Amino acid sequence: MIVSPAKDKLVLAGNFTTLNGSSNPGYGMGAVDAVTGASLPWAVDGLIRNAGINSRIMSLASDGTSVYGTGNMSSQNLEGTESVFKASWVDGTLEWQSDCHGDTYSVAVDGPVVYNVGHAHYCGGIGGFGEGVKSPNGDVHHRALAFSAATTGTLKPWTAGGSYGNFGGRPSPSLLDWYPELDAGAFTGTSQAAWDVTTAQGYVLLAGEFTAVNGVKQRGLTRFAPTSI
Repeated sequence: MIVSPAKDKLVLAGNFTTLNGSSNPGYGMGAVDAVTGASLPWAVDGLIRNAGINSRIMSLASDGTSVYGTGNMSSQNLEGTESVFKASWVDGTLEWQSDCHGDTYSVAVDGPVVYNVGHAHYCGGIGGFGEGVKSPNGDVHHRALAFSAATTGTLKPWTAGGSYGNFGGRPSPSLLDWYPELDAGAFTGTSQAAWDVTTAQGYVLLAGEFTAVNGVKQRGLTRFAPTSI
């Protein structure tokens, strides 16, 4: 749940299939009046449909003018930012979508950069790494990524089929050159690394079950900073 800058609207997200009796908007996410709870327009829900037992919108963040969200799926049409998406606070109009493959668990915004954590294994739709391309530590999953907050292009079509939707032609951000190496942990038994990301005072903080960061032992919490810090 996230509150609009004017504090007159809430966006709700999860794995619910209806909101106030509606499934569009209301399938995995929707906007409501902050006082009455009545549903408000939320256009992106007509394009990104993640809900039910095996799918959900996992997280929300805001930079004051836009809402960012991440998806987790095993049967619906948005797997992740990796698909992260960006939508207008006004009515939920889609501003961009990342269309990387691999579930995304959390998103945070710091000025011109959008950070997210999950287990991306393909970002070819926005001109990034291909399927099965290993990171320096030999893992085919890139467990923390960064995108531009700005819209910079359009997605390439996905033609290989399978469980992935084809979002070719939709607006997209740029994949930025930020690839921290996180080792997967064993606590949950799901071979994941970071579960949450946040930003504060120039730092980017990751939390989860990872055991090492960039080849150095670091359990569950880590932070990154620009050279100025």
